[in-house]
Amino acid sequence: MRIALICNHPVAFSSIEALLNENLLVGLATPFIMHEITFRVQIIAQSKGLPFAMIDPNNKVASMEAWLKECKPDVVFVITFPYKIPEKILKIPKFGFYNWHTGISPNHRGPDPIFWQILNQDEFGGVTVHKMDAEFDTGPIAYIEKVPLLPEDTYGQHIQKLAVASKKATDFMLQNFVPNPGQF
Repeated sequence: MRIALICNHPVAFSSIEALLNENLLVGLATPFIMHEITFRVQIIAQSKGLPFAMIDPNNKVASMEAWLKECKPDVVFVITFPYKIPEKILKIPKFGFYNWHTGISPNHRGPDPIFWQILNQDEFGGVTVHKMDAEFDTGPIAYIEKVPLLPEDTYGQHIQKLAVASKKATDFMLQNFVPNPGQF
């Protein structure tokens, strides 16, 4: 199984490490935003000899097609990414794209679900892994990892919990999706 990963947040680093440890990671990408995460991901890609791309929001199709052509993944995992991925691109890898959404779907679709979960005083937050389709956060759900959202939790504290949940979601996908991708 050849897995590429697009990310934009530190919660992705434990998943990158897990994919590297299993020798499954074939490419890394970030949005075209210059910040510490971009540089850290680029350094990882360079040190491991992996194709790296910064996805241009003004030219998503061309920049993503070029990156996908270079790394040839069977599937792409997306852990925090601010741009909607065009349907044409979602169809390129054999098994599509899977998104690690930082909210419990279907209740908290869309951008920044953490804010809404805290504001609404939800009992749980978490990570929903779903197959991506043409809409935001609407594809079939592969896995949900819930985490308690305590009344005293800050945004930053909840992000730390989500980092652990994200790694658990990656472990689930490695143990279940990788050997049986057709079932997801």
